[in-house]
Amino acid sequence: MDIDTAVPRARAFRAFAPEMFIATAAFGILLIVSLVWTRPAGVGPVLFAQLLLGVTVVIVACRLAGRAAVWLGQPRVIGEIAAGIAIGPSLLGQLWPGAVDALFPDQVRSPMNWVAHLGMVLFLFLAGMEIDPKLLRRSGRFTTSVSQVGFLFPLLLGMLFAVLAYPYLAPPGVQLLPFALLVGAAMSVTALPVLVVILRGSPLRGTALAAIAVTAATIADVQAWILLALVAGLVGGFAGGVLPVVGLTVALMAGLMLVRPWLRALLTSQAIPLLIRVVILTGCAVAFAELAALAGMHAAIGAFVFGLLVPRVGGVAEGSIRLLGPAAAVLLMPLFFAGSGMATDLTKLGAAGALWGWFAVALALALVGKYGGVAFASRAAGASWPNSARLGALLNCRGMTELVVLGIGRDLGLLAPELFTILVLTAFVCTAMTWPALAAVDRFSLSDPVASPR
Repeated sequence: MDIDTAVPRARAFRAFAPEMFIATAAFGILLIVSLVWTRPAGVGPVLFAQLLLGVTVVIVACRLAGRAAVWLGQPRVIGEIAAGIAIGPSLLGQLWPGAVDALFPDQVRSPMNWVAHLGMVLFLFLAGMEIDPKLLRRSGRFTTSVSQVGFLFPLLLGMLFAVLAYPYLAPPGVQLLPFALLVGAAMSVTALPVLVVILRGSPLRGTALAAIAVTAATIADVQAWILLALVAGLVGGFAGGVLPVVGLTVALMAGLMLVRPWLRALLTSQAIPLLIRVVILTGCAVAFAELAALAGMHAAIGAFVFGLLVPRVGGVAEGSIRLLGPAAAVLLMPLFFAGSGMATDLTKLGAAGALWGWFAVALALALVGKYGGVAFASRAAGASWPNSARLGALLNCRGMTELVVLGIGRDLGLLAPELFTILVLTAFVCTAMTWPALAAVDRFSLSDPVASPR
């Protein structure tokens, strides 16, 4: 081997190995503590070792694929989603029949799903805290019009797709309205965390266009989560689901507003170390999420609402994002991607069948709704075509946010495996298109001033 190539590779391995070892060891400790506390009956040492093996495989696969995606110029989440799909029945199950069940038997998947659920709750709790309430209050007419079209147009096209697919792809016994609203909500979201990462590495960083994109995505995502809470209530029927959910949700919000002064005093207390305040705040978020689940919402939605309403004082919100963000991304979210990947079976679409046609329709409607809707709304509001195309590309990024929405829909029993696979693949393609679409706009357009909100 040429020494000029061997030395950089060795350095890259030495730089990567400690990170992988620390991530795996830390997750092992976290998993041991959590499983000792909630250990299912019948989980012996052999099965526990198999559980740690499966977790290690998931983390290593996601970290390697994430680094490969970054090397290819894509967001890390693209590689992690691809790794989750690869270790499921779509690839590993085809190359090595029985390997998926051997690595992840049912007894192992249950505690893994529990930790993945925790990762989803923490992700949305942090996502809620990352939203600046000032953006929601101070958005100008330009940003408001872009965000509303970017939410409503894909929502309506998603519902149209759901109506068309309902006789063929909906699970038996599922009502049309919650089914359609869920698919519409999934197609209307933008992956705000992925969008922020893309903008950090883009020439658009710090521009007015970046601020417009983040604000519009924030407004649209908040509306989507509110709609998803309604969907959770509709699953039980109007009288049996919506009314109790609305009543209990109002009670939860009132209770949260009542304890907000106490929470503010706790977060600003200098007598308590920052780490302890972060731990207390995280425990409150998990408790609120479980109360939201008891009220009829999904626990992840409750965590998002709690994060959104946390007082931004004492630096605790920023500290929580700084301390918990990497842990959730490295240790917990890979298990969520693995769970989504194991539920995503591309072989169900067939070599050449009608399901691939449904995927083509879903992808076309997703692109027209989000990319096209945002681009035309921006142009109508006064932006140039290049900047309108850039906004459309940025807000078309779906990433892990749509996967979380789809995971909630699967938990609610609204998505059959075939449609779940179609929509996961649609989110993957839309996210992977973001960087190439931005590069194409830069290549084929002259230098263009960035639009400002009106």
